[in-house]
Amino acid sequence: MPSRPTYPPEEQIIIESAALTARTQFFHHCSGSKLPVRDIPGRGKTEPNIEYGAEQGLNTDGEIIAAENYRHSCVPQAIASFLTSNEQFLVLITNPDQLSGGKQIVGYIEKRDYLDMGDRYAVIGPVKLYGLADAIPVNEVGVSPRSEAKLGKSEMETILDHFAGCEEVTKECLEETLRLKEKHSDAPSTGGCGCSSNSGFDEDDTDGC
Repeated sequence: MPSRPTYPPEEQIIIESAALTARTQFFHHCSGSKLPVRDIPGRGKTEPNIEYGAEQGLNTDGEIIAAENYRHSCVPQAIASFLTSNEQFLVLITNPDQLSGGKQIVGYIEKRDYLDMGDRYAVIGPVKLYGLADAIPVNEVGVSPRSEAKLGKSEMETILDHFAGCEEVTKECLEETLRLKEKHSDAPSTGGCGCSSNSGFDEDDTDGC
């Protein structure tokens, strides 16, 4: 099977789409954190980059703008496929050690724009994150924990309906991410992005959050 492109022609990118469909994206959770934030202390992860909008002055009207595949190349073929599809949401999945149910859906990024990074594209858009107590085990929406998955309308409606009754913690996650970046500014990155298309990663010891 031919490999998927990581840097397709720009004219193939689809931004405005009314399709209520999605694709999953995994990131490593910060061990010990009660919030769904990426592992900055242990692995120096950069994605999902929920501080992008704050750093670029794009956060207005209560929206927090995030980027994915931005600071580091992060499963670029998956992001390229996402950008050239009618899929509207990038559903964020992580592995919080506080929960025993395996991988959990903790929020999503809505596709609104993209950045040309020279050898790949980054997707940018509003991000919404929810507390770990409100996370959805991936198997409850029929998502395989071991692979990148596409979600249809019914699965995405289930996710949106569930989170509609939950308290959003995106602002708290942004504040925690900025705090961790400042605290661990000298920590080397061990792998860059923080995301994966599968669950076949090795557990590392971390310094905690």
